[in-house]
Amino acid sequence: MPVVFHPEALWEMQDAAQAYEDQNAGFGHKFLGAVEEAIELLVRFPSSGRDLGDDIRSHSLRRFPFSVVYEAHHDGFCILAVAHHRRAPGYWRERR
Repeated sequence: MPVVFHPEALWEMQDAAQAYEDQNAGFGHKFLGAVEEAIELLVRFPSSGRDLGDDIRSHSLRRFPFSVVYEAHHDGFCILAVAHHRRAPGYWRERR
């Protein structure tokens, strides 16, 4: 099943990975691995994320204070945000 990132979600993921890498060598790759692990789980179990309404779901990453916010469609996934838990809730809603 294809997974498509909203451009801003892709930027959020890359920016967070770079910030973690700058803080501690190797942590950027661990962050990206956690995002990849979450997406693989969501592809297998699309409704496993927390329901946020309007067919949008959220899945928290292990070991990092981020969630993958996504829409599951019959033909794939759209990642709307890779959202830090301290960021304002729902800031990504306009990305639909």
